[in-house]
Amino acid sequence: MKTITFEQRDISTLADWQGAFAQVWLFHVSLKRMAIRLSIADREEVLYLTAVTCDRISSPFSWDGARITLDCEETPDGCVTKLMDPGVNMELRCGGVSLWAGPSTAFIQSFEEFLSEPLPDNESLGVRLALIEQRSAKPSIEQKATPGHTGPPREPMNTYTLLLPTDFEDYAREVASKGWFSAAKLDIAGRRYPLNFYDPTRHGQEAADELTCREVFFEPNLILVPQVTRANMEKAVDYLVRTDQVKSLIPEPEPEPEPEPEPEPESSDDVPR
Repeated sequence: MKTITFEQRDISTLADWQGAFAQVWLFHVSLKRMAIRLSIADREEVLYLTAVTCDRISSPFSWDGARITLDCEETPDGCVTKLMDPGVNMELRCGGVSLWAGPSTAFIQSFEEFLSEPLPDNESLGVRLALIEQRSAKPSIEQKATPGHTGPPREPMNTYTLLLPTDFEDYAREVASKGWFSAAKLDIAGRRYPLNFYDPTRHGQEAADELTCREVFFEPNLILVPQVTRANMEKAVDYLVRTDQVKSLIPEPEPEPEPEPEPEPESSDDVPR
């Protein structure tokens, strides 16, 4: 494991964010990379703590009044980096941590955005995400507001809409009672994805039946929610778009182009004699 030497500016910068609202913002599918976001009300900047070669974490997903400290534990294999907040029994052990700062209006969606441009030695920590700030300021992509979302504004990712039948409210209670709904679609920039929503109870019943009959259960674009309601479906779609997990969804087949009409045969009057 690589030995990490912390820069004094990283420690002092982290001290400036004591009492912030902390969120586990990103994590890689391998769980080896993780990002924690710190924000403070009325502050135009946010701080991201990106950890690599993560080994162990004990932490809530979000908490107020964060007082995260940075430490290094010497081991026979080298130095293990530790992020800790004793107030919530939070501890993250990893191979190294980097601090990135940027505007609160720029919402990081992937680790590639942290790694797209290396941090120059002479660049101050407060301007690290200038590229993302410029991108978020461009109104080239419009994000449609998702009903039920009351969180802070996000960097627009795509134009998306959850499509439900126009008469959904007429039988919404019945849907919630059944715990299953497959007539929803997610439209992202004109590409549509059929969605299958289940609550845990109904999903367990369906899976058990399929396993009894066929010894396998599979359903594309399956999404579990606590209860199949409009609000929960909207929250689920909002989360999938915000975390870029829509890439795992299977879209509807694109319609085949209509064949070009065959030219009409020439009439005998048009044939030269």
